[in-house]
Amino acid sequence: MNIKISIIMPSLNVGRFIEECIQSVISSTLEDIEIICVDAGSTDGTTDIIKQYEKKDPRIRLIEVDNKSYGYQVNVGINNALGEYIGIVETDDLILPYTYECLYNLAQKNGYPDIVKGDYEIFMYDPAINEIIIRKMATFDTRRKAYYRKIINSKKHPELLLWDTYIWKGIYKKEFLDSKGIRLNESKGAAFQDNGFLFQTIGLADSIYYTDDVVYRYRRDNENASVFSNRGYFYVNEEYGFIRRFIERGCESLAHLKPFYVLRLFSMIRFRNDVSLYAHLPAEHIKEGLKINIDLLKLCEQNGWINYGLFSAEERFELGLYLKDIDLYADYITEKHKLKAGQFDKLLEKLRQRKNIYLYGTGNIGSMAYYNLLRNNFQNISGWCDSNKELWNKQYMGIRIVPLDEVFKNYKAGEMTFVITSPYNAIDMNGTLLENNISADDIFFYINNGYFGL
Repeated sequence: MNIKISIIMPSLNVGRFIEECIQSVISSTLEDIEIICVDAGSTDGTTDIIKQYEKKDPRIRLIEVDNKSYGYQVNVGINNALGEYIGIVETDDLILPYTYECLYNLAQKNGYPDIVKGDYEIFMYDPAINEIIIRKMATFDTRRKAYYRKIINSKKHPELLLWDTYIWKGIYKKEFLDSKGIRLNESKGAAFQDNGFLFQTIGLADSIYYTDDVVYRYRRDNENASVFSNRGYFYVNEEYGFIRRFIERGCESLAHLKPFYVLRLFSMIRFRNDVSLYAHLPAEHIKEGLKINIDLLKLCEQNGWINYGLFSAEERFELGLYLKDIDLYADYITEKHKLKAGQFDKLLEKLRQRKNIYLYGTGNIGSMAYYNLLRNNFQNISGWCDSNKELWNKQYMGIRIVPLDEVFKNYKAGEMTFVITSPYNAIDMNGTLLENNISADDIFFYINNGYFGL
């Protein structure tokens, strides 16, 4: 059999999820695959489940290793792979039946590029509402849709690193990985080793093809996932030291990655700040974490890697404050978090007194707003609104997108409430409502309160 794709599945104590994950992979409509399960010494029955499937399906190979490094596990898989392309599936996630057939067919039709990647969905079970929440995530927003469905030379587009942030939603040509010596950092545990793989693949690929088809389902209700680890600051430092060394070895050929390295590094640090603050970790924990990573940023400052033009005004301010005074920066982000949390609580308090809530804007922040209202036991969400007429009367997260003309026709002051969820188009959306005789008293603005699970 000519193996088209080798699917690598690294595992460690994922007994709750492994069977559902394997079942999704063996149900692939592309049959010319091999499934390489690399287990790092699971003690919860994960290995036994994989062995049962290995007996039933000759495409499955189990490799047991002692090294509990996610990077090492994936590298073992790559080194043992026989397929034309490599796919990676996190063993608490799922793929769709058509995932690899879709990606391989796109590779075939487009001259076998180095990388083919798609969009994905986030899913999680929420016991508070007894529902599975599913949300589509696009690699590129509406302003950047031109990146889809064409071959891109990523060496000319390092900005891809700002939007393409996951390794598992695509396939990678094995010859490309081997010829460029691309492997993951073999640091301990599951410690953001995907970041280094992203910089290597995007930094060195001659050809990448992106599709807007959904090809992966990413679980966000596994509390053991590395994204939630309280060692996150250490992991960031380890991985971005690895990436820095990769860029430096490339000398001038990888110089274009330097400003995007700084942007991603600072973004990771800010994300760790949010996770720590929402977990109510002590201020000293945050300050220690910030101290761990300051040397990497100061080195970037000294060597001229920072392009402040890539940062928003808020990011520029925070980066400057961080580089100048860690304690002051830690105090600032703590107070900012308290302010946002207070604003969000006030919004919830006001909305509890309202009737028939319509969420205006079906983007990522809109879906976050919907999720957070459900989590806070809101039962009065009547529908979505969106300015895009193509979406009217469709379902989004299980609720109808009501045409604006229907909303305006049925509007009664004090009986309907509109929550604007888009920070980018808030002024225009507010104007649309006011122009159609919606009372300002019935219009609210959702406070994007940072990291909320989805």
